[in-house]
Amino acid sequence: MRAADRFALALGIASVLSAVFVFVHGDPWQLVKMTAQAVPVAIVLGILACLAGILRRPPMQTAVGALFVLAALVVLAELAFGWSLTGGSASTSSLWLGFGIGLLSAGRTPRER
Repeated sequence: MRAADRFALALGIASVLSAVFVFVHGDPWQLVKMTAQAVPVAIVLGILACLAGILRRPPMQTAVGALFVLAALVVLAELAFGWSLTGGSASTSSLWLGFGIGLLSAGRTPRER
């Protein structure tokens, strides 16, 4: 398994584990405001990122990264327009944007054949 694939796997695991933020409250543990509506997004995309890393599929890593970026933009649109699809905050958007950019980087990394 190449470094980019291990990186995609690590980001997927981190995304799945980020669902625990729904249970923590108060400083300093609530780093990210994760609501029950946002948990399925984090878990499903995290599992897809894990699969992309395990299967060594750069196009899949790129696609999952794009989905994370899209989810981050949806959260920002929610904040701007007062919607409540995921109930996330700017911290949720930042987390998902970080996962998305990381997966896009992993998917676009040149690999030897």
